[in-house]
Amino acid sequence: MNRYLNEDLETVFLITSPTYSPISSTIIREVHRYGGNVKDYLPYSL
Repeated sequence: MNRYLNEDLETVFLITSPTYSPISSTIIREVHRYGGNVKDYLPYSL
């Protein structure tokens, strides 16, 4: 789709480790919203 919108646009696709592949940012945000511990899934400290 990106190439269709702009021929000069370069797209990079990053693949995660299989350990983390079922985890999405949506799930992490929801767990955090309800007070769950998400520190093991973040690249920084809260």
